Amino acid sequence: MAYRCRNNKNYTMEFISQGAKELTGYKIEEMLYDKKKSYGQIIHPDDRKKVWETIQKSLKKSEQYELTYRITTKNGNIKWVWERGRGIFNKKNKIEFLEGIISDVTKRVQAEKSLKKEKNLIKQIMETSPVAITNVDKNGNIKYANSAAEKLFGLTKNKISEYTYNDQNWKITDFQKKPFPKSKLPFNIVKKTLEPVYNINHTIKTEGKERKYLSISASPILDENNNFNGMVAIIKDITEKYKTEKEKEKLRRENLRLQKTDALGTLAGGIAHDFNNLLFAMLGNIDLALSNDKIEKINEYLNKAKKSGKEAKDLIKQILTFSREQNINRKHIDITTVIKETINLLRNVLPSNIKLEENITDDKLIVYSNPSSINQIIMNLGTNAYQAMEKSGGKATIKLEKQILNEGNNFDLKRGSYAKLQIKDTGSGIEDDKLDKIFDPFYTTKSDSEGTGLGLSIVEGIVKNLNGKVRVSSEIGTGTRFTVFLPLSSKEKPSTREKVDNYESEMKEYRIIYVDDDNSLTELISESLERMGSNVKVFNNPEKALDFILNNHRFFDAFLFDQTMPELTGEELTVKIRNKGIDTPIFILTGYSKLFDRKKAEEIGVSGFFHKPIEIKKLYQKIHAVLNK
Repeated sequence: MAYRCRNNKNYTMEFISQGAKELTGYKIEEMLYDKKKSYGQIIHPDDRKKVWETIQKSLKKSEQYELTYRITTKNGNIKWVWERGRGIFNKKNKIEFLEGIISDVTKRVQAEKSLKKEKNLIKQIMETSPVAITNVDKNGNIKYANSAAEKLFGLTKNKISEYTYNDQNWKITDFQKKPFPKSKLPFNIVKKTLEPVYNINHTIKTEGKERKYLSISASPILDENNNFNGMVAIIKDITEKYKTEKEKEKLRRENLRLQKTDALGTLAGGIAHDFNNLLFAMLGNIDLALSNDKIEKINEYLNKAKKSGKEAKDLIKQILTFSREQNINRKHIDITTVIKETINLLRNVLPSNIKLEENITDDKLIVYSNPSSINQIIMNLGTNAYQAMEKSGGKATIKLEKQILNEGNNFDLKRGSYAKLQIKDTGSGIEDDKLDKIFDPFYTTKSDSEGTGLGLSIVEGIVKNLNGKVRVSSEIGTGTRFTVFLPLSSKEKPSTREKVDNYESEMKEYRIIYVDDDNSLTELISESLERMGSNVKVFNNPEKALDFILNNHRFFDAFLFDQTMPELTGEELTVKIRNKGIDTPIFILTGYSKLFDRKKAEEIGVSGFFHKPIEIKKLYQKIHAVLNK
């Protein structure tokens, strides 16, 4: 919107372009000469002082002014706008009027807030990690170390950044205190192969001259041309475990488990690569949007950044699903969807010399299980196929279909409908005399350094637990095929989707209390909900929120709590409120919690349980659906 106005606090408009109605909702004639609404009244009350002072300061210096602030449109929505203008002076150097342009930058501001939130999330993940995490640049210099690394090395972050990965001060040795070969250092392996490494063990001497026994996993960071640009390392201190014979035995068993359940370790490298790519795409598109003046291009770049953000969210969701316990929260799930998602994870870890083909039915195959168990089956069998072809390359094929088995079938299964999963490789094959042993714990056809025989025994255990069967066939020189049968449930997967499609035409001015100790989130979510018509009261202290709610709950329609807060968790806050007989709908948000899940939330009277990150629109839809019943 182009304008010319007087230099007063009403910004009395003498000329406005046709873009005014689209920007503000007011017709040109309504705003000209303050006929019905002055532009000053449209500016958000909290921003009026800042806007006036910024403009006047620039006018005193005879400079252009440029600023970003909020306006309230005719229909009550809040928009962020960017304004650039200048003062027009007469011959006596007195201001006659202002002229300039004003553009809607709401999406850009929201994207910036979302990006800030993502950055804070990543920083929190890194800084709260119980294991040391470091970032090393392509020249071997340590550029970042988290708080756990400070504790491990006995150095401040600034001091650590003065070191290289193989600094002489580390005095690196193997566990027998012999010099550790430089070629076997994680950095050198990753730099040479551009592949992740896992559980490489060596020792260092810390600043306090203490010898630390470390287990290191690392993944390469690649630039846009897939050239080596550094690495991320996860460093586990296993000193105490190594120092006693009892702990040494526990460490041996832990290593046996870790070495064969390569799915988890292998997964980490692909995820690091994918996550870096997604962040790179997000940041790049945000930068492009910030440097572009055309609203169409800005929208295009912001939509691309949002798409990358959603993909990052899905990736985190898959990681959390994969890490959950296998014997809890079993329910009727569509394994077709789960397997498709897991195949995407598996693709991340396969080298370029191995081709992955899939033939997955589009039918819903409902199994009484949980996503983690299905993930484990795919990742362990997929990793087994990958290791069989790692040196020579080849093709892995994953097939999923529905099959009816009759009485007396060759798999000794009951008559009924089954999901039939096949994973086939074109590796060297397994000898007949070894086929009967491959599901035995700790039995392996690989060398000691490559595996210890737990992956397939885990698969068999999961399949038995699901009342299914797993079979293997192999031919030397041709390859190996694993076939898994899982019984299908006659119960259809319950739909959890609320009927909320018409929420926009039914927006209501809900009165909501939102409690979260993270100030950046309270600002983002409250402002977003207010833009959708709600009235939100925010608390960063849950104890103060509780006192307020107990005295004023009848004036509000819903409460929205974060789960993880210092003084009171969302769960504890909910229990205290319900114990007072208050039945106002409560919704809880969580980033991740092992101790509190959807089932527990329902047991204490929570109306909605959501995992972060969630789109604010979907959050509003869920709240609207509950309050509208």
